[in-house]
Parts: sequence; structure tokens; C-alpha cells
Amino acid sequence: MKNNQSEVKNASKIVQDLLWAVKTKQVYISFKNELASLSPQKLAEELQEDAQKIAFWINLYNAYIQIILLEQPSLAKNKKVLFSYPQFIIAGQRLSFDEVEHGILRRSKIKYGFGYLSNRWVSDFEKKHRVSKVDARLHFALNCGAESCPPIAFYDAAKLDQQLDFAAHGYLEQNTEYDATKNKVKITKLMLWFRGDFKNRKGILDLLKKYQIIPQNAKPRFEYQPYKWDLKLDYFE
Repeated sequence: MKNNQSEVKNASKIVQDLLWAVKTKQVYISFKNELASLSPQKLAEELQEDAQKIAFWINLYNAYIQIILLEQPSLAKNKKVLFSYPQFIIAGQRLSFDEVEHGILRRSKIKYGFGYLSNRWVSDFEKKHRVSKVDARLHFALNCGAESCPPIAFYDAAKLDQQLDFAAHGYLEQNTEYDATKNKVKITKLMLWFRGDFKNRKGILDLLKKYQIIPQNAKPRFEYQPYKWDLKLDYFE
């Protein structure tokens, strides 16, 4: 007996194909169907390491944001529906963008908890697929279709650390203003909304210094850049 194609094809490859089809304006319905019909067991077996999980779910999130907002651009003004309501099916499970971002990629964090509060009431699917440790650099890789979002890249588990470093460096370089005379640094509001993910003030400073955004001996006060929510699609690297 022949196996179903979706049971043979690598899930990470399917989601990369989906993202590529979205970028190049090709028909993508077959990739959506393949992802929907994956067996939960196969998906779990393939995505065992955090790098595999992060690359897969970032690519999927970015692909579906483009798809949903291209098909229903009015949802850009209704963030509750866009992010909190189920928008796609993966391995038979209906999922929302919030479940992917805050549940799987942020390890069951409460959306408005600034990265400090965990959600105890989560699905078995989320428990099985969530990362073991939160990597705050994911916030410089997820694109929610807004003007202030980072560009979309194709993430690969084998190169993930270097790719996330590149994404973080590029985003912070473009979205940070350091004023040495006033001992002040204007940073992205992502670092306020997800402060706990970044390990508080010290973690944020360490990150800014790692990417040479501020001098190594600097200890500036923070100000936050306004986040621009105007719709911006097709923002690929």
C-alpha cells in the first residue's frame, strides 16, 4: 500500500514550499492541504529539537499571515479576530496565530503578561509542540503584516542560530536610536511587550551590546519607539 504523499514529504519542506509560493505569487492550496493532513505523530517525530520547531513555526506563521491578510485585508483592523481566532489547520488541529506565537514559540506564555506569566490551561497539541526554551530573537523574525514588523526570511533549522542573529542584528540596527549625550536609547516596543523573554533590562542591554548597537560600557535609560500597525505585506528579504 502506498503512503499518502503528505505522510512522506518532510513537513518543514512543505511549509517552506508554502512560503515560497506565497512570495512568488504561485498557487499554494496544495501545500495548505498537505499541512492540514499531516499526521500529528509524524509532525511530532520530525520536530523534536527546538531549532526544528522554531524554524517550522516561524515559517508557517509568516506564510499564513500573508495568506490571510491577502485574502481578508480588513482583518488588519480587527486584531482580536486576526490573532486570536483559528485561521488555519495543521496536522488536523485548528490553530490561531496567538497559539503559534505565544503557545508554541513562547512556551505557553500569556499574551499580555510581558513575558512573565505562563498559561496553565493549554491543549495537548501545544504541550507536544512547544519549545523547551524561549529564544527572544524570534520577535525579530515573526512578521504580523504591520509596518513595524521585521522582514520575512526562510528559516532553516540547520542554520537557525546564525539566521536569528542576522535577523536580530538587522532589525535592531534599523529600529534603535542611541543618544550618548542624553544617555538614552529608543528601542522597539517589542522589548517592552515581551520584556520577560528578553530577560529584563540587563538582557536587553546585553543584546544591544552584542550587536554593537550601543557601546559596551553604556547603561542608557529606555524609551520605546511607537509601533506602526499600518498594513504592509510582501515584505521579504
